[in-house]
Amino acid sequence: MSKEEIIAATKECAEKLRRAPSQPELSSAYPAIKMGKILKFFGTYTKALEESGFAGSGCGYEVTMENLFVDWAGIVRRTAKIPTMTEYERESRYR
Repeated sequence: MSKEEIIAATKECAEKLRRAPSQPELSSAYPAIKMGKILKFFGTYTKALEESGFAGSGCGYEVTMENLFVDWAGIVRRTAKIPTMTEYERESRYR
């Protein structure tokens, strides 16, 4: 498994999930991709995601107002109403 194959597999997995895959999700979808290979080529899984074209997310990463608005608007479209704070916190990808 080469560096380019890992990047291609990460992008393909992300297309299916419609988001960047977690390391266990990537390994489940592509058993040949072991954490040792990721560490060898990239150093960390986060760096592998960055080289695959994905921005970091989660604890420690700043969320832009644009991303928060897009997330909120998606919830509005799905539920066909303006969510309460509790509903937004439950449905949002930013918890």
